[in-house]
Amino acid sequence: MRSNALEDALVAKQANWTDAEKAFIADELQTILANPRFSSSQRCAKLLHHLVRHMLDGDCERLKERTLGIEVFGRDANYDTSTDPVVRITASEIRKRLALYYQEPAHTRSVRIQLAPGGYLPTFEFGLREQLVEGDEAAAVEALSPQGTETEARPKTGRLANLIRNKRILLWVGAVIVVAAGAFAAYRADTFQSTGYLVWKPLVYVNRDIAVCISDSPPPMFPPRLGPFPMVTLEDARTTFKLSSLLQQLGRRAILHSSSELTMKDFRGAPIVLIGGLNNPWSETLLSSLRYRIRRDAVTGENWIEDSQAPSNHAWSMSVVDPHSTVDYAILTRYRDPETGGWIMAMSGLGTLGTEAAADLITAPRQVGSLPAILRTSGNFQVVLKATVVNGAIGSPQILAVHTW
Repeated sequence: MRSNALEDALVAKQANWTDAEKAFIADELQTILANPRFSSSQRCAKLLHHLVRHMLDGDCERLKERTLGIEVFGRDANYDTSTDPVVRITASEIRKRLALYYQEPAHTRSVRIQLAPGGYLPTFEFGLREQLVEGDEAAAVEALSPQGTETEARPKTGRLANLIRNKRILLWVGAVIVVAAGAFAAYRADTFQSTGYLVWKPLVYVNRDIAVCISDSPPPMFPPRLGPFPMVTLEDARTTFKLSSLLQQLGRRAILHSSSELTMKDFRGAPIVLIGGLNNPWSETLLSSLRYRIRRDAVTGENWIEDSQAPSNHAWSMSVVDPHSTVDYAILTRYRDPETGGWIMAMSGLGTLGTEAAADLITAPRQVGSLPAILRTSGNFQVVLKATVVNGAIGSPQILAVHTW
């Protein structure tokens, strides 16, 4: 009976979730699954993902031990749960890992996912958000309450009038808060479902500032820079501005670093944005093992994007010594580096205009919609793109190839 009562209560709560709350839960699930406590255990990650997704869909009937054993762990329909307690053992391990996960202050978010004891129904606590709202209301009450000895000396009728007036003010403030919260929830729900947000989600949901690495070295085949001063191209500077503005909208601060000041230690577990192809040494260091990569012939001045599955094909190429080039190519990469443990978003152009075109693809609202839907759900991806160049300005990028894994 206890299990049925709990299930009924959870289903009732689920029916009242807003789209924004569901989005918070889905994003928290992805953050948890990316954490080493769960990414190191395929069984725990697989079961937790299954439980939460079915709970979000309101499908609690399928969250039974035998059903889970069949659907999640591939057991036969008539397997003996008493001799093969894989579901119970994994659920117990999930509870322990979640408890350890939420002991870390960095993992205090607007929603907390837990697994109800004695069953397989996940629960979701929005406690932090409620505490913040309560704190704001308390501050509003304190700010609007009568203060000082002069107020205390007023007659009772004056204090009653003050109380009525303050209650009206609080009601008005409360109405404004409710309307604003509704608008914000609608905005967040829409944002959470947008392709632009989902493409950036692995980076912005790490509770850290995002390091933006911009090259301070001249592109290959350019004349050597004069003096000891760093060199940043105009296109890379524009790209940095676009990315910083977008990250601010997504609630994350961009910290700018030059490529020469970073070491491999700075990449450990950190979300990183790499700007530049051959002119950014970190792009070659961190991305050279992937399917698509940039190559250069120092003799002829040809740059091209190489497909490791067809390395002899130079169809995506341009000459950096040709001032009248009418095309540029680039690779857009989102990749979780197994060595550093951090997520990387990289815009790597054959030329600097190609890099800017790759940035436009994930910052400009009119361009984001052209991204394939598969990029919403895939972990790592690479997109090869082409953009026309007219009078030194880049045109709309055209997607040529997509690789996910």
